[in-house]
Formats: sequence, C-alpha cells, structure tokens
Amino acid sequence: MQIIIGGAAGEGSKKAGLLIAKLFNSYGFRVFIHEDYGSVIKGGHNFSHVTVSEEGKDAINEKVDFVLALNSDTATKHKDKINDEGFLVCDADLPQETDLPEEKIIKIPLNIIVDEAGGIPLMRNTALVSAFSKIAGIEWEKLEEVLKKELKKE
Repeated sequence: MQIIIGGAAGEGSKKAGLLIAKLFNSYGFRVFIHEDYGSVIKGGHNFSHVTVSEEGKDAINEKVDFVLALNSDTATKHKDKINDEGFLVCDADLPQETDLPEEKIIKIPLNIIVDEAGGIPLMRNTALVSAFSKIAGIEWEKLEEVLKKELKKE
C-alpha cells in the first residue's frame, strides 16, 4: 500500500505520516517513509510518502492508493498519483480543485471533528489519520493504542 499525506509546513503532515507508519507496523507490516520538505520561502508544501508491505519493500511507487490532504495544495499536487483503485481523502472545508470523479474523493469534516473534541487546529492531522484508519479497516483499539503512545500529554 502506498499513502501520501501532505499539508502546509506546520500542519503536522510529518507526524501524521509517522502515526500511519506506526499503525501498520503494529500489525506486523514493514514500513518505509520518505519525507519531502518544501522551502518555507516558496510555500512550504510538506508530505510523507508511506510504503506499507508484508515483505519489506522500500521502493516508492509512482501511483498511490491514498492521498490524504490537509490542504488544497496537497490535493492538486498529488491527485495524478492516485491509482485506479485509490482515493483522495481530504478536509471537507477546503476547496479541492481536482478533476477527480466525486466517487474518488472522501471528504472529512476535520474542523468539526476537532472542534467537537475541544481540540486545536493542529489536531486536524490526527483527525485525518483517524478517518483514514476507519477507511483502511484499522481497529479502533489499535488506533487508540498508537495515538496514546505517540501523542502523550505534556
């Protein structure tokens, strides 16, 4: 499985990529993460490309199963990498300027989820990871375990 998660610098896409990797690793899958950081001067688009496999594949495929977008820029930059069976999972509040068919886009109300939980905007990354986990069939208990371990209160 190939997953790209991206957003603007400071939106937590790196942490979200790490959470996804830890989730799949907790099931015994091998995981490889490629981090890409844009220049903050040029706009600061950051993304993580997570490769998940049973046999320890560490190569990045050009086509991915999921693009998880914290901002419109991520959707626009990576939409053409989505394979025929793949999906764009994005914030419902953001305008997504893609030519993808509606059935390939899963919109998640990240701001509403975070607001109802009493969180701060930075927590949109965790809401997106949680929504992706549901889509990917990850058990709630496993997600909760990884989140509690990786997102300790300070």
